[in-house]
Amino acid sequence: MHASSGEGRYVGVVGQNRDMFDYSTLIAPTATVVAAGLGAYFSGRLGQQNAEADLRRTRRHELADAAIGSALSLRAALHESDSKWTGRDWERVLGKTYDALDAAKPILPRQMLHVRRSIRDACGEALGAIAVFELADVRVQVRPTEFDPRWTEYARDYVGVAIEALQRWREAKERDAVNVAAPTYDNWLRATGRYSRP
Repeated sequence: MHASSGEGRYVGVVGQNRDMFDYSTLIAPTATVVAAGLGAYFSGRLGQQNAEADLRRTRRHELADAAIGSALSLRAALHESDSKWTGRDWERVLGKTYDALDAAKPILPRQMLHVRRSIRDACGEALGAIAVFELADVRVQVRPTEFDPRWTEYARDYVGVAIEALQRWREAKERDAVNVAAPTYDNWLRATGRYSRP
C-alpha cells in the first residue's frame, strides 16, 4: 500500500512536468524576429533619409552652379564694359542671372534671398534702366547710361561678393547651408567705405 502510494505521487509529478510549457524556447526566436524587424525598419528609414539628403544636396548644387555660372558671365561683361552693347545684349546676360537666382530662391538661405535684388541695384547704378528691364520696356534702341568706371567697378566687385556667397552655400554641409549669408549691396557699400568715396 505504501509503495503504491509513492508510485502515485511520482506519476503525478511527471504529469505536471508534462503540462508545463518551456517559454524560453519561444522567447529567444521571438526576440530574434523582433530585433530583425526593427533593424530592417530603422535601416530602411536611414536609407530613405540618406537618399532624401542626397537629392537635396544634388538640387542645391545644380541651382548654385547655374547661378554661379550666370553671375560669372555678368561679372565678365561688367569688366569688359563693351560700349557697343545694346539694351538687348545686357538684357540677355542680366536675364540669365536673374532667372538662375529666381530658380534658386525657394531653397536659398534667408540671408541670401536679397541677392537678386542687390545685384539688380548694383547693376542699376552702373547701367541705368537696363538693369531693371523686367520693370521697363527695354529694347535694342535703349542703351546703357554713360559709362561710369566707378559704379561699374562697384557692380563688378559686388557680383563677385555674391558669387563667393553662392559658392559657400554650394559647398556647405546641409546643416550649415541655411546659415550662409551675403551682405546687401547697400550694406556692402557702407562696410567697404565706398559710399564716401569721391
